[in-house]
Amino acid sequence: MTDTPDSTCLLETPTVVAVDQRAWPRFQPERTDAFVVTDDEPIAATIVDESFDGLGILVPLGFQAEVNDPIELEYCGLPVRGVLRSVVHQGARTRLGIQWTQRHHKSLEMGRRRCRTESDYFRLAGLPVACRVVDQAGNDLIALLPDGSELEITPESLQTLNRFQRLDGLKGAEEELRFLLAVYQLGTVDSPDDALRQVLNLEFASKWD
Repeated sequence: MTDTPDSTCLLETPTVVAVDQRAWPRFQPERTDAFVVTDDEPIAATIVDESFDGLGILVPLGFQAEVNDPIELEYCGLPVRGVLRSVVHQGARTRLGIQWTQRHHKSLEMGRRRCRTESDYFRLAGLPVACRVVDQAGNDLIALLPDGSELEITPESLQTLNRFQRLDGLKGAEEELRFLLAVYQLGTVDSPDDALRQVLNLEFASKWD
Protein backbone atom coordinates (compact mmCIF):
# COMPACT_ATOMS: atom_id res chain seq x y z
CA MET A 1 0.00 0.00 0.00
CA THR A 2 1.36 3.46 -0.89
CA ASP A 3 1.50 5.99 1.89
CA THR A 4 -0.33 9.25 1.26
CA PRO A 5 2.12 12.19 1.41
CA ASP A 6 1.62 14.67 4.21
CA SER A 7 -0.29 17.77 3.13
CA THR A 8 2.17 19.89 5.08
CA CYS A 9 5.51 19.43 6.80
CA LEU A 10 3.95 20.57 10.06
CA LEU A 11 1.24 18.62 11.83
CA GLU A 12 -1.89 20.65 11.32
CA THR A 13 -3.43 22.44 14.27
CA PRO A 14 -7.22 22.83 14.41
CA THR A 15 -7.12 26.61 14.14
CA VAL A 16 -4.60 29.37 13.64
CA VAL A 17 -5.45 32.61 15.41
CA ALA A 18 -4.68 35.63 13.24
CA VAL A 19 -2.86 38.42 15.05
CA ASP A 20 -2.67 42.03 13.91
CA GLN A 21 1.03 42.33 13.12
CA ARG A 22 1.07 46.01 14.00
CA ALA A 23 0.01 45.13 17.53
CA TRP A 24 2.85 42.69 18.13
CA PRO A 25 5.35 43.78 20.75
CA ARG A 26 8.97 44.35 19.81
CA PHE A 27 11.69 42.52 21.68
CA GLN A 28 15.23 43.34 22.69
CA PRO A 29 17.62 41.66 20.24
CA GLU A 30 20.16 39.07 21.32
CA ARG A 31 22.61 40.49 18.75
CA THR A 32 22.80 44.22 18.13
CA ASP A 33 25.34 44.43 15.29
CA ALA A 34 24.33 44.55 11.62
CA PHE A 35 25.43 46.21 8.39
CA VAL A 36 23.43 48.01 5.72
CA VAL A 37 24.60 46.76 2.32
CA THR A 38 25.24 49.60 -0.14
CA ASP A 39 27.00 50.03 -3.48
CA ASP A 40 29.99 51.36 -1.58
CA GLU A 41 31.23 50.24 1.83
CA PRO A 42 28.76 48.51 4.19
CA ILE A 43 27.38 50.87 6.82
CA ALA A 44 27.51 49.71 10.43
CA ALA A 45 24.10 49.66 12.11
CA THR A 46 22.78 48.88 15.57
CA ILE A 47 19.71 46.69 16.00
CA VAL A 48 17.49 48.20 18.69
CA ASP A 49 14.45 45.92 18.55
CA GLU A 50 12.93 43.02 16.62
CA SER A 51 9.57 41.41 15.97
CA PHE A 52 8.14 38.75 13.67
CA ASP A 53 7.43 41.54 11.20
CA GLY A 54 10.91 43.08 11.01
CA LEU A 55 13.29 45.13 13.10
CA GLY A 56 14.43 48.63 14.02
CA ILE A 57 18.00 49.80 13.48
CA LEU A 58 20.07 52.93 14.07
CA VAL A 59 22.38 54.24 11.33
CA PRO A 60 24.51 57.41 11.05
CA LEU A 61 22.50 60.60 10.48
CA GLY A 62 23.86 61.14 6.97
CA PHE A 63 22.40 57.89 5.64
CA GLN A 64 20.00 58.71 2.79
CA ALA A 65 16.73 56.82 3.11
CA GLU A 66 13.03 57.32 2.47
CA VAL A 67 9.94 55.37 3.45
CA ASN A 68 9.20 52.46 1.05
CA ASP A 69 12.82 52.25 -0.10
CA PRO A 70 14.14 48.67 -0.36
CA ILE A 71 17.03 47.86 1.95
CA GLU A 72 19.47 44.98 2.32
CA LEU A 73 21.18 44.07 5.58
CA GLU A 74 23.90 41.72 6.65
CA TYR A 75 22.13 40.04 9.56
CA CYS A 76 24.05 37.43 11.55
CA GLY A 77 26.41 37.06 8.61
CA LEU A 78 23.69 36.49 5.98
CA PRO A 79 22.05 38.92 3.51
CA VAL A 80 18.39 39.70 4.21
CA ARG A 81 16.05 42.15 2.51
CA GLY A 82 13.33 44.47 3.69
CA VAL A 83 11.38 47.66 3.02
CA LEU A 84 11.68 50.87 5.03
CA ARG A 85 8.45 51.65 6.86
CA SER A 86 9.72 54.54 9.00
CA VAL A 87 12.65 56.96 8.97
CA VAL A 88 13.10 59.02 12.16
CA HIS A 89 16.08 61.27 12.89
CA GLN A 90 17.28 60.96 16.49
CA GLY A 91 20.19 63.24 17.37
CA ALA A 92 23.33 62.07 15.58
CA ARG A 93 21.65 58.95 14.21
CA THR A 94 18.61 57.90 12.20
CA ARG A 95 16.24 55.16 13.26
CA LEU A 96 14.94 52.95 10.45
CA GLY A 97 11.90 50.72 10.82
CA ILE A 98 12.24 47.74 8.47
CA GLN A 99 9.60 45.23 7.40
CA TRP A 100 10.86 41.95 5.98
CA THR A 101 10.10 41.25 2.36
CA GLN A 102 9.36 37.78 1.09
CA ARG A 103 11.23 35.89 -1.59
CA HIS A 104 9.19 33.53 -3.73
CA HIS A 105 9.88 30.03 -2.48
CA LYS A 106 8.66 27.24 -4.73
CA SER A 107 9.89 24.94 -2.00
CA LEU A 108 7.00 26.02 0.24
CA GLU A 109 4.56 24.78 -2.39
CA MET A 110 6.64 21.65 -2.98
CA GLY A 111 6.75 21.00 0.75
CA ARG A 112 2.99 20.78 0.94
CA ARG A 113 2.96 17.99 -1.62
CA ARG A 114 6.07 16.09 -0.63
CA CYS A 115 8.30 16.51 2.40
CA ARG A 116 11.60 15.15 3.53
CA THR A 117 11.49 13.20 6.77
CA GLU A 118 14.85 14.66 7.90
CA SER A 119 16.79 17.87 7.33
CA ASP A 120 20.40 18.89 8.00
CA TYR A 121 21.34 21.92 10.08
CA PHE A 122 24.39 23.97 10.96
CA ARG A 123 24.83 26.48 13.76
CA LEU A 124 24.46 30.18 12.90
CA ALA A 125 24.61 32.64 15.80
CA GLY A 126 24.10 29.61 18.04
CA LEU A 127 20.88 28.50 16.34
CA PRO A 128 20.26 25.60 13.90
CA VAL A 129 19.72 26.75 10.30
CA ALA A 130 18.67 24.30 7.56
CA CYS A 131 21.13 23.34 4.84
CA ARG A 132 21.83 20.62 2.29
CA VAL A 133 25.36 19.21 1.97
CA VAL A 134 26.27 19.31 -1.72
CA ASP A 135 30.07 18.89 -1.82
CA GLN A 136 33.28 18.66 0.18
CA ALA A 137 36.25 21.06 0.29
CA GLY A 138 39.23 19.52 2.04
CA ASN A 139 38.13 18.71 5.58
CA ASP A 140 35.05 20.93 5.33
CA LEU A 141 31.63 20.46 3.75
CA ILE A 142 29.90 22.71 1.20
CA ALA A 143 26.38 23.45 2.41
CA LEU A 144 23.57 24.84 0.25
CA LEU A 145 21.21 27.31 1.99
CA PRO A 146 17.52 27.86 1.12
CA ASP A 147 18.32 31.11 -0.73
CA GLY A 148 20.72 29.28 -3.06
CA SER A 149 23.94 30.54 -1.47
CA GLU A 150 26.69 28.17 -0.33
CA LEU A 151 29.15 28.22 2.54
CA GLU A 152 31.73 25.96 4.10
CA ILE A 153 30.93 24.26 7.39
CA THR A 154 32.79 21.75 9.51
CA PRO A 155 31.46 18.18 9.77
CA GLU A 156 31.27 18.65 13.54
CA SER A 157 28.81 21.55 13.16
CA LEU A 158 26.35 19.48 11.12
CA GLN A 159 23.36 17.84 12.76
CA THR A 160 20.31 16.01 11.41
CA LEU A 161 16.80 16.35 12.82
CA ASN A 162 13.54 14.73 11.83
CA ARG A 163 10.31 16.69 11.55
CA PHE A 164 9.04 15.78 14.99
CA GLN A 165 12.33 16.68 16.69
CA ARG A 166 12.38 20.04 14.92
CA LEU A 167 8.74 20.74 15.68
CA ASP A 168 9.33 19.96 19.35
CA GLY A 169 12.37 22.24 19.44
CA LEU A 170 10.60 25.20 17.82
CA LYS A 171 7.32 25.13 19.75
CA GLY A 172 7.13 28.31 21.78
CA ALA A 173 10.61 29.42 20.60
CA GLU A 174 9.49 32.85 19.41
CA GLU A 175 12.96 34.41 19.35
CA GLU A 176 14.33 31.58 17.21
CA LEU A 177 11.34 31.75 14.86
CA ARG A 178 11.82 35.50 14.38
CA PHE A 179 15.46 34.89 13.50
CA LEU A 180 14.60 32.11 11.03
CA LEU A 181 11.90 34.17 9.29
CA ALA A 182 14.54 36.79 8.55
CA VAL A 183 17.28 34.36 7.51
CA TYR A 184 14.93 32.40 5.24
CA GLN A 185 13.32 35.61 3.91
CA LEU A 186 9.80 34.35 4.54
CA GLY A 187 8.34 37.83 4.90
CA THR A 188 5.51 38.73 7.25
CA VAL A 189 3.24 36.15 8.86
CA ASP A 190 -0.17 36.21 10.52
CA SER A 191 0.78 34.56 13.81
CA PRO A 192 3.54 32.61 15.60
CA ASP A 193 1.75 29.41 14.55
CA ASP A 194 1.96 30.50 10.93
CA ALA A 195 5.65 31.34 11.41
CA LEU A 196 6.25 27.81 12.68
CA ARG A 197 4.38 26.29 9.75
CA GLN A 198 6.26 28.39 7.16
CA VAL A 199 9.66 27.59 8.66
CA LEU A 200 9.07 23.84 8.79
CA ASN A 201 7.56 23.71 5.31
CA LEU A 202 10.69 25.37 3.95
CA GLU A 203 13.20 23.35 5.97
CA PHE A 204 11.68 20.00 5.02
CA ALA A 205 10.74 20.76 1.41
CA SER A 206 11.79 18.04 -0.99
CA LYS A 207 14.11 20.52 -2.73
CA TRP A 208 14.94 24.21 -2.82
CA ASP A 209 14.39 26.05 -6.12
